[in-house]
Formats: sequence, structure tokens, C-alpha cells
Amino acid sequence: VSTQSTGVVRSNMQRLAVFVLLSVSLAIAFAASPCCTPKQWEGRFDNHDEKRNYFNLGEISYDFTNKLERVKYLQDFNGLTDVVEVIRDYNSHVEYELTNNTLGVSCKTFELPKDMKEFCVHRTANYTGSYTLGGSLLVDAWRAKLIGGGEVTTWARNGCIPVTRILHKNKAAGSTETYYDVTAGIKNPAVFNRPALCPPLQALSEKKKRSMKRERVPARLQ
Repeated sequence: VSTQSTGVVRSNMQRLAVFVLLSVSLAIAFAASPCCTPKQWEGRFDNHDEKRNYFNLGEISYDFTNKLERVKYLQDFNGLTDVVEVIRDYNSHVEYELTNNTLGVSCKTFELPKDMKEFCVHRTANYTGSYTLGGSLLVDAWRAKLIGGGEVTTWARNGCIPVTRILHKNKAAGSTETYYDVTAGIKNPAVFNRPALCPPLQALSEKKKRSMKRERVPARLQ
């Protein structure tokens, strides 16, 4: 083999190595990064819980700036169709749960001891890939191990908007959530106000607080 041919081969291999390194660098540069949703947004969702055997449709208002959250959903359970509205005020550590069905309208008030969790890609999640919806919306997929199971979530790259969440457990069935019609901001802050039917937390005795049970809420609020 001539010296010239050897030089050509070596030059081509060097170009290939540079190309591979550049491709890897670009892939790393443009790979998805863990993110959190906007501080304030509203949207709709559906949720199917296999273990509890119910399906619900609802709407969510999320305000991390003011530590407020509201979910209103329609669910079929135990032969009743309920419209359930859950309002959480994390600043005042109080939760209101309004239920409306053929039996009437009722409300429960609960203490809310925990802090509000920001709506983010889980801190332990690993990026598993990206794809497009409708040929143009870039979506990133993440997988995380949780205590007793795990979750697979997808998020729109632009704006970190939640798309789907599949929660699975090692010893039980899981649940699936889908989000859509998400818009930035809170159109009507009054949705977080205490419903007139709901008693203030201060009006409840300690015995009454302990005796009340929560409705089966979507995974986001558990």
C-alpha cells in the first residue's frame, strides 16, 4: 500500500472520528433536561385507576406561586356519578372537598399538613427518548423508580407541559393520566376560594377532623 493511500485512509478515519464526536456533542447539547411546569396554568385531564376501577374526567388549576391547587372531576364509582371538587390552600394548610351527586351536595374540610409539591419531572427520572405528536410537537419521555413501583411521564419540550403519566406499582395495578388543553395563567383566581357550603377548618372539632375520610382523588392529588 502506498504512503499516499495510507494517508488518505488515515485522513478519512480522522474525519469520521471528528464527525462522531461532533454528533455525540450535539446530541448531548440538545438532549432533554429535567424541568418543571410553568408556575401557573390550567388544563383538562383524564385519569384511569385500575386498582380502584374507576375512570374520571376533570380540570385542574395549578398556582405554585400562591401555593394553591384546584381539581374538579367527574367520576363513576359505587354506582354513583359524582362531581368532585378539591381545593387545596397550602398557605393555610386546609383542603375543601365538595361532592355533588343524586344524593345531594356535601362538603368536607380537612387539615393539609404537607407542603405543595412543584409539578416537575421526578428528580430521579432518566431521559428515555423524544418523539413528536401531530408531526410538530416535540415530547420528551422520562422513567423514574419510586418506592413500591415507578412512573413513566411525557412532557412537551417547549414549556415543560405535562402530556401523560403512567404510574405502576410492584404489587398492584397502576393508573394512567393524560393532560390536554393546557393554557398559561389562572383565568379566575376565585376558583380557589372556600365554597360557601364548606365549614372553616377552625369550626371543626378534633374528633370531627379525625373521623372524615377523603374521596378517591386522582393520582396528582395523592
